[in-house]
Amino acid sequence: NAPRTQEFPVGDLPDGEYRLTVAAEGYHRRFVRTFQRTHFPWEGNTLGITDEVLPPFEPIKVKGNNVAVVLREHTMDGLGLWKSVKAAGNVSAGGPRELLAGPMALRADGKSLSGKGEFVSTQPNLAVFEGQATHPAVIVKTRSSVEYDGCMKVEMELLPGAKKRELTSLWLEIPLKDDLMPLWHVATAGLRQNPAGSTPTGQGDFWDSRKFPDGNWYGNFKPYIWLGAEERGLCWFADNDRGWELDVDPKDPDKTAPCLALNRTGKALTLRVNFIQKPVTLTAPRKIVFGLMASPAKPMREGWRKVSLTERHTHSMSYLGDHVCSAKTPHGGDFSIMDKMREARRGQKVDNEAVWKEWSAKHVKPGMDPKLIERFHGMINLELNWSGNRPDWFCYYFDEYHSTCQTHPESHIFQSEWTGGEWLRPLQKELLVPDGAAAINVSGLVRSHQDFACWYGAEHIRRGIGLYFDNSFLKRAYDPLTTSAYRLPNGDIQPSAGVWAHREYQKRIWVLHQTLSPPDTPARMMVHMTNTQLIPTMVWNEANLDLEWFYGPDPQQSKYAHDLLRTESLGRQAGCVPLVIAEVNDTKSEAEKARAFRTQFGTMMVHDIRTWNCNMAG
Repeated sequence: NAPRTQEFPVGDLPDGEYRLTVAAEGYHRRFVRTFQRTHFPWEGNTLGITDEVLPPFEPIKVKGNNVAVVLREHTMDGLGLWKSVKAAGNVSAGGPRELLAGPMALRADGKSLSGKGEFVSTQPNLAVFEGQATHPAVIVKTRSSVEYDGCMKVEMELLPGAKKRELTSLWLEIPLKDDLMPLWHVATAGLRQNPAGSTPTGQGDFWDSRKFPDGNWYGNFKPYIWLGAEERGLCWFADNDRGWELDVDPKDPDKTAPCLALNRTGKALTLRVNFIQKPVTLTAPRKIVFGLMASPAKPMREGWRKVSLTERHTHSMSYLGDHVCSAKTPHGGDFSIMDKMREARRGQKVDNEAVWKEWSAKHVKPGMDPKLIERFHGMINLELNWSGNRPDWFCYYFDEYHSTCQTHPESHIFQSEWTGGEWLRPLQKELLVPDGAAAINVSGLVRSHQDFACWYGAEHIRRGIGLYFDNSFLKRAYDPLTTSAYRLPNGDIQPSAGVWAHREYQKRIWVLHQTLSPPDTPARMMVHMTNTQLIPTMVWNEANLDLEWFYGPDPQQSKYAHDLLRTESLGRQAGCVPLVIAEVNDTKSEAEKARAFRTQFGTMMVHDIRTWNCNMAG
């Protein structure tokens, strides 16, 4: 049986410490927990949230049932799905080309539903279309919201049909032109396991999501699939299968119905998304949410090929914070070092030792570990020296996507909300050691965590410090209160991949870079996305960093297949500068080392990909 829960709305509590006691009838022990509420100045901020359409994007243009965004044009059917999708090339692939082999279709009991709808709201940044279709077993109402980057959120409500009869199946059909879809990318929650490269061959039904078992989901749900070429393409995505009717055989996965399936017939490559997988009689409304997006998502920035060649690029892996990956501020929340970094980038003379003397007088405490003092001293010197080189691009390690440093007082107040679970012991407040403080897991990227990170991210950007995000893969979140995770009939939790939250967070950070970056010391954004080139999130970014993967001395052509690079590393589908790590190490001679670097250069440069030209420290 599913666990029983009861919620107690308490509103926004004043600052203070609280005790919660729960007494269950017939059970002699009481459940007791204490917690503290402290308010912070960043709570509820709207940094990075704007209706303004920022370049290189263009205002949405709606005419009849046609909606156009930068590089793409769409024609809506009566249900708010696409009858036509035309995408232009990003660099060299020419003008608009039709991606669909036929209109998308929502099929109930095998029959295509014909809907009727219209745009109910059109703004420069958002256009909303509402439609409806009827069937004896179901009434379908849709709300399709197109943002100015071309991402469309489809909220589909299923209501009981007039005849209250059984609905045997419901699926979405997306027929694509096979000759324009030589590449594919499927992603689950995680990285270095996601298929990326040449689209599988075969006629008829040749692939389904059962062939990518990853153990992350009840059934075989996958949150993301993209089909296309180096620039043009189309993706479908969702947080999870909430509102679907799953047909799962726990004993035999091969007998479980596939959530996603691909079919090749003639010149059409069709993606099928199976929402209702077994007969059901609807007795109450249910809601299904998914997204559609065509690529390329935005134009490549002017001069992108110069980055790391004639346009100097510094990516700082130094850590001025308390945790090597997840501190959102320098030590003690003191941004004075970053003020000095900006002065150095502007060509002003900065005395490193004088800076250190002033900083250490404030922050070096009696009994502090000498190795920790040495670490801070070294990091401050490195940052000031790199800034003094006056790089055109500058970004700094800001966020390991799924963690936050425990020395931030916010982590002790919001730990349950951000982790999506209850900690059985209070987090320690002082865990500062030479290797860095401990961190809490961040799973759901909930609004409060976005507000927290954007608040401190803005402080970096105002000083010309761009933000680097590590390990931006999707991560499962299990909290039904703060995410779209939900409880299955068997009592287990079906997690959320958090695509929509991930997208909103990254969009806010991108907006901050465009609006707060000083012209004389530009701040650039970079996201490490090894094996997770997700168009709806990576569109809100300036530079990809791929291939933290398969290091060693071997020739890079043998490790990084060309179809893999064309699919996930090029950056053109999302309009991002393409950078990769593809590290050469463990060479046994200078000759082997030289050969490995030659293969690195040849493998990457033929695709206009830059190897990671960064300073490493820490």
